[in-house]
Amino acid sequence: MNINFEDEIEKILNEDIIIPDSVLEKKEIAFNQIRKNKKVKFSYRKNIAVAVMTISIIGGVLFGNSAIAAIKNCIFGYAHGVQKAVDNGYIQNIDDNIMKDNGVEIKVNNILKDSKRIALSLNLKFDDKNLMKNFKCMKISSSISTDTGVTVPVSFSDYDFNLDEETGELIFNEVKTLQEVNYANGNTVLENDLKNTSSLNLKIKKIELYTDASSQIDLGILPQLDNDTKNQLEEAGVKLYKEIDGTWETNIKLDEKFKDVKPIKYKVSENNNFINIVSAELLPTGMDITFNYNNQTKPLTKEIQKEIGNIILVDDKGITYKPTEGVSQKYSDDDKTNITKTFCVTSFDKIGDIKMIIKDLNGNMQEIKLVKAC
Repeated sequence: MNINFEDEIEKILNEDIIIPDSVLEKKEIAFNQIRKNKKVKFSYRKNIAVAVMTISIIGGVLFGNSAIAAIKNCIFGYAHGVQKAVDNGYIQNIDDNIMKDNGVEIKVNNILKDSKRIALSLNLKFDDKNLMKNFKCMKISSSISTDTGVTVPVSFSDYDFNLDEETGELIFNEVKTLQEVNYANGNTVLENDLKNTSSLNLKIKKIELYTDASSQIDLGILPQLDNDTKNQLEEAGVKLYKEIDGTWETNIKLDEKFKDVKPIKYKVSENNNFINIVSAELLPTGMDITFNYNNQTKPLTKEIQKEIGNIILVDDKGITYKPTEGVSQKYSDDDKTNITKTFCVTSFDKIGDIKMIIKDLNGNMQEIKLVKAC
């Protein structure tokens, strides 16, 4: 991939934003750092602007958190509209929470949350810098609980990472979504717990490091895995080369701005014989729409699943919002498949009514108008 870092960074820096003079003075230092350091790896998931990602990587060394924020730091990409929340100041910087165990130091840099999602930016530093030589991606096994002790079930949503092999440092940005769980009282209790909590307890139990499936690594250092797991990893194009067990735990007191953030609810303006909108909620980190097809029962066909990824939203100003890659499916009591999609429109966009453009089961495009519920 041929990338002109200087041109891309200049493009970002010329945007109409306020940048401290101290940051501008260090721009050339950043360029020099890029030229010299051939071992910095970037994650290009979600087509993140390479210039901003570059500044994010070097920012931990040269700029500091305040300077990064001043350049609209693209910490989380645009997964679930989280970056829009960051751009609007809906983020909290965390200090004094360094955790270390088993040769790995972890620090929470930033956090944000609403009643559906939690986004974390973690800084990891490995004593054994050689572990980063073969790095491609990472999985962190963690749990999150509220100030009342309720463990919030979350699922992986999206991530990006920035790696510097020479220092053994890794910035890992992850978005977690509240996972649907079948409790007797429904999932509302969990949403309220997450919405109203004043603090979150983060506990990390394991770090798994993966390399490219074609990497030539001494098989003697690879963890022992069963054949099914090996096959699944091979299909994904990676292989596990290091497992690090330990306990990294910290309690994060949350800013008041994250407490009791109420979603803006939408409803269908008029009934149709095509789809049923179960719920539509606009939040600081995205818009979640749950729906099912009136004339379709489980499971969804491959054709329908493909079309779900093509659904878009259009607001009252004509602006189009695409969905994220992920999709949640859950069977309803009437044997329908409830589908939940998240779109990159947020409460910061200050939209009015919105149209959902979706293809029906006969292949025809349909417009479903959603209006704010009273």
